[in-house]
Amino acid sequence: MPLSNEQYNIIEREYDRRRNRHAYEWELRRQKIYEMMPELFSLEEELSDLAFEAAKAAASGDRDRADELSARRALIVGQKRELLDAAGVDPADLEMKYDCPLCRDTGYIDGKPCECRRRAETALLYDQSRIRDILAKENFSTWREDIFSDQPMNDGSGRSVRDIMKANYAFVREFTDEFREKGGNLLLWGGPGTGKTFMTHCIAKELLDKSVPVVYLTAEQLFSVMAEDTFSGREDAAGKMDTVNACDLLIIDDLGTELTNRFTVSGLFNCLNERIIAGKSTVISTNLSLDDLRELYSERVTSRILGNFRIRRFPGDDLRPVLSMRAKAN
Repeated sequence: MPLSNEQYNIIEREYDRRRNRHAYEWELRRQKIYEMMPELFSLEEELSDLAFEAAKAAASGDRDRADELSARRALIVGQKRELLDAAGVDPADLEMKYDCPLCRDTGYIDGKPCECRRRAETALLYDQSRIRDILAKENFSTWREDIFSDQPMNDGSGRSVRDIMKANYAFVREFTDEFREKGGNLLLWGGPGTGKTFMTHCIAKELLDKSVPVVYLTAEQLFSVMAEDTFSGREDAAGKMDTVNACDLLIIDDLGTELTNRFTVSGLFNCLNERIIAGKSTVISTNLSLDDLRELYSERVTSRILGNFRIRRFPGDDLRPVLSMRAKAN
């Protein structure tokens, strides 16, 4: 689920911990180097004084003084470099190190969430929702084609459910392999228990392992977040919806199982439309056919899906009774 206040605070404490750890390690490194080279400490202090004097000269417009200080600084920097080279010390050891050099472990770049923060938030969401346990069991490596019937279907195509599901598997593998370069939207539709949710788990696991920010919600959860954002007036509620809108991939599972009304129809259209405009990807699984979607969610929603989503059909009967029997037999 999107971040609550508690989850937000967990992330903030983690970034505080990172910065404190690196500051402590930095101070230890500097003390060790200064003990080995006391003259280096003097050079560092002189550089600090020169920086202060240069700022005063620049503020007063004294160009000659600024040039003099600049030349002196270049000389000190050269002496410092020679000293470090002679001792075999990497100059980088005198600098603060970060888990993420881009944001310097603040989690933000120019006021916007850094990629490392988005990954941390996604990881927290999955850990706390316990979906990682599901993804460990349901992923590409545990997909089995032998659970699908290999008998020709009664549609005159000569193809079996297994044939179509093997093609779906290959299609989704390609989708995840190319996601960073191409993105895209998918609609997975078919009857209950035909493997749609399993396939969305495969997508989520594969992309999370590649550090792609993914938010996974059932349709009911998604509309609950929308309602909270719209009606509660709370800042944290708006933050939840921002997380949904900002993620690189939003997975909406079981669309059509929620209570549908004007609010959900409008909310779904706005969500999909905003993500399409922003170039964000969405994967939807549903038991509804395209005709059912049109009847339930309006022509507007269906046209956005038809115009922007690649559609994969999941045929066959409910596999859950068969899988349950196999599990008991084992």
